[in-house]
Amino acid sequence: LLFKTSHNNVMSIASVRPKPELLQEAPGQFVECSYGIVHYRLLGKPQGKPLVVCVHGISAEGAAWLPFSKILLEAGYQVLLPDLYGRGYSDAAPKGINHDVHLFTSQLNELLVHVGEDTKGQSVFGIYLVGTSMGGAVSARFAHMHERLVKKLVLVCPAGLHTSLPALAGLVKLPGLGEALVSMAGRKAIRSGAVKAYFDSTREGASEHLEHTVDRGERLGKLHPGNGKALLSTVRSFNFGGLAESFQAIGKRGDNLPVLIVWGENDVVVPYDNHTPMLKYVPQASFLSLPEAGHVDVFCVPEKMDAFHSAAMNLFEGNSSDDPSKRISSE
Repeated sequence: LLFKTSHNNVMSIASVRPKPELLQEAPGQFVECSYGIVHYRLLGKPQGKPLVVCVHGISAEGAAWLPFSKILLEAGYQVLLPDLYGRGYSDAAPKGINHDVHLFTSQLNELLVHVGEDTKGQSVFGIYLVGTSMGGAVSARFAHMHERLVKKLVLVCPAGLHTSLPALAGLVKLPGLGEALVSMAGRKAIRSGAVKAYFDSTREGASEHLEHTVDRGERLGKLHPGNGKALLSTVRSFNFGGLAESFQAIGKRGDNLPVLIVWGENDVVVPYDNHTPMLKYVPQASFLSLPEAGHVDVFCVPEKMDAFHSAAMNLFEGNSSDDPSKRISSE
């Protein structure tokens, strides 16, 4: 189902490593992949259940999934949390390599082969795949490419369908100007961008999450020379609105691929209205609509987290609704 990727065509230019000060605090393991050294966490031991692979968003890292991982581990699942290229403790790919959906799906492919022995083969014979935002688009594309491998799929406010980019994103795409804007991004700029991802950044869970996001963004900016470059590359090269084909392919699998889609009703990062065409493309999906929730509240606001965790575990444990067109209550 998966094949080892050849290194023969890798550019001679080196990948961009985080500084030693950052690498020494890395909690997981490292593996050399085709376009750089990748950091990942493999949590738990194989217990006869599918491996759950969680893919983070554009500016996040694998650690974003730790609260959900705790629920999964308690239920007997083994969990894989990769840092995508240029994020967290993973290298950014060499200059000239786009940080796009093709790069990230190839990274997942290589990583799943690498952990095969530690998962007793589960990583190459059957996984449950979870992705959010850009990671949702990556997960959809991966599920499209590997029909026999992905057994269940969870998409949390997934990118991949057409939406209007903010004006700043358009400026970042301009050669030279984008580099200048990224180099000038400080704490204030990080906070200004991050706060839009919450329904109310002052409420319980959200305020702490925002502060951590700002602190982490500032630290990566200082200690990971490839982080800003990777983000810029993704904004410029990732076809965020061009993955309808993958969602349609997922939909054509019908009941052979159970799917859960989760969306905050106040999401302005990946607009909530995108759920309408998404559900047309993937008619078998169960849909959890979260009121008073923005783009990342599902990762930090207790009641939103609980609703998401419950719906996802119901899907994984085979307790989802018999009527897939029915919305799941978040109450």
